[in-house]
Amino acid sequence: MPVLIRIARAADVPEGAEKRVKARGCRFVLRNAGARFETRDAEGRSYRTEVRGDHVYVAVDPDANAAPAEIQPHGGGKPAPRA
Repeated sequence: MPVLIRIARAADVPEGAEKRVKARGCRFVLRNAGARFETRDAEGRSYRTEVRGDHVYVAVDPDANAAPAEIQPHGGGKPAPRA
């Protein structure tokens, strides 16, 4: 589950401007696109960005190496029938 990391104050990034920030060892480019903020990493991947109060947050994996993208067993019940 992603966690929200505070990366800037909304007032520090004027409309139409960009700000380069570093959080959790990753470099991001925060852009104020008028009505909303956008965040991208060095490879150009887009991240969920939220404004809460006067702060801007980006959603990141808590630990990408410890969060494998596989289905975890739920530990009980019968498996669903195959379609």
